[in-house]
Amino acid sequence: MLHVLHFHSADEGNRQVPIPNLDDDDLYGSTFLIGPETFMAAALQFCKNEAHNGTIDIISVGSGSGNIERRIIREYRRSFGKDLHIILVDPDMNFSADFKTVEDLIKQLPRLIGHCVLLIIWPLHSDAETDDGYDIDAVRRLQPNAVLALYETAGCSGSTNFCALLHNDDGLISPTSKLYWREEQYREIRRNLRISSTYSIVDIAQQKSPVGYYRLVKLIRSE
Repeated sequence: MLHVLHFHSADEGNRQVPIPNLDDDDLYGSTFLIGPETFMAAALQFCKNEAHNGTIDIISVGSGSGNIERRIIREYRRSFGKDLHIILVDPDMNFSADFKTVEDLIKQLPRLIGHCVLLIIWPLHSDAETDDGYDIDAVRRLQPNAVLALYETAGCSGSTNFCALLHNDDGLISPTSKLYWREEQYREIRRNLRISSTYSIVDIAQQKSPVGYYRLVKLIRSE
């Protein structure tokens, strides 16, 4: 039986994109879209290499239930014999997070600006009022060393400006899709997007979606 799982709940109002899952366990969540084993292998290497074996703070923005983050911690311990700590940020009162917003995080831990890595897993899409979202806001404010992001290239997941930041290939939206016009929108936004740091984009995995791709990428800050 196919169930529908709303994994990340960083906002009210039922705006989250439904994510297919095969059971009620909520172990894999949105990572099911590109393969949980593929995601986990990438996440473990990201924490080992980009977070320097956990010595650089790892922040998950839009962490929702935190199940994926707990799984990363558990699998990291099994693989490398070391414990990780992942800071959870999510405003939903139904979930237990370390901080409700990135702004709250920075107020208490300003040292993290420019000295952290981010997990942004299946962020919310933009609403009709803004092209921004907590995903691009976190990159702007925290200026992370690196970001591991899972999103959908046509904007089913990810704010418009975050998708534009990651849009480095004109083949990421299906030309037969009604959302193909976003190719030009993303190119225009990307030319004018203001972010303090410059990032290179590393493709890790992608799977076809109805309008584009479910895409797992890594952002690396240029020194």
